[in-house]
Amino acid sequence: MQLADVPGVTEGFSGTQGNAWLTTWAIAWLMDAEPGLVARLRESGVDLPTLPSRTEVTPELMTAATRWPPALDLLLRAGPAAPGYDAASAVARRLGSALGALVVTLVTGPARIRAQRPDWPSGRWSAWAAVQRIMLGGGTIRGELGHLLVSEAQEVVDLSGVGVTVHRAPEPESLVLRGVAATVGDGVAIDCGGTNLKASRVRHGRPVGGVQVIPSPGRVSADDVLDTIVRSLLPLLVPGAEIVPVALALATYVDETGQPYDNQLGVYAPLGHVEIQSAFAKAGARHTDRRLAPVFVHDGAAALAGARLTDPQADAAIVLGTAIGSGLTIPG
Repeated sequence: MQLADVPGVTEGFSGTQGNAWLTTWAIAWLMDAEPGLVARLRESGVDLPTLPSRTEVTPELMTAATRWPPALDLLLRAGPAAPGYDAASAVARRLGSALGALVVTLVTGPARIRAQRPDWPSGRWSAWAAVQRIMLGGGTIRGELGHLLVSEAQEVVDLSGVGVTVHRAPEPESLVLRGVAATVGDGVAIDCGGTNLKASRVRHGRPVGGVQVIPSPGRVSADDVLDTIVRSLLPLLVPGAEIVPVALALATYVDETGQPYDNQLGVYAPLGHVEIQSAFAKAGARHTDRRLAPVFVHDGAAALAGARLTDPQADAAIVLGTAIGSGLTIPG
């Protein structure tokens, strides 16, 4: 999604894409352009991996970038008196301005931007135009970094004259997991993100107990992706249940049946090349004699469901994690 330009508000963003600012690797690149900030973090003992590429998004870059946004948050939490805080705050506010520009773009839907997204039907743009309350979640939104992002984004939205409010969800890093858990009564829920898989037992539609976290599968075949997903839930299977409901939020778009679309990008793109229900059943059979009954949803839709658990008035959600996800109410 290219960002619209609001004169006097969002200079420098027009013509750039949201994922050039708000993904983990984009944040890492922006931080890396501030040598004093990086030096301060490394002097403090923060292990920041060297970024392998500044032009191409590769699996190696995505892995290395994972630690950079938490490091930015760490410096912000040290407070205004800490060395390096001003540089960190400037980076965070620039990111917040990009987030605000993204919200303005989605809600106003300029004709130039619409023309660049022929895959979006007019109904989706109409739905965004009707949005009034957006909840924000994902790992990037946690901590002091999240607070600055949200406050700066709201300032940009207000200055643009768009009547929308943005709000930081409680415990934003688990928003998707809470939302997907709400789709299953008792069983297992998994947030299949671009960096990690987060799985939890579910009771009465709520995550319970500890969260099982393992690295995402990387760029592998569909069978290997599904094997990784199934392995993440094995420690959470409760003895005795013959059929185990499993709710999965995928960081990839799916149709109304839960089937991932073909020709997408990212870790879960191979799932668009298989019939997901039968392929998942085969993966389950490779690892357990229990029958797994899966439901697949897009992580943006799960985020909106999670937001509505505490804020029923929310009509859209944006998730900033490894990449950007969103969910919104489609009228009718």
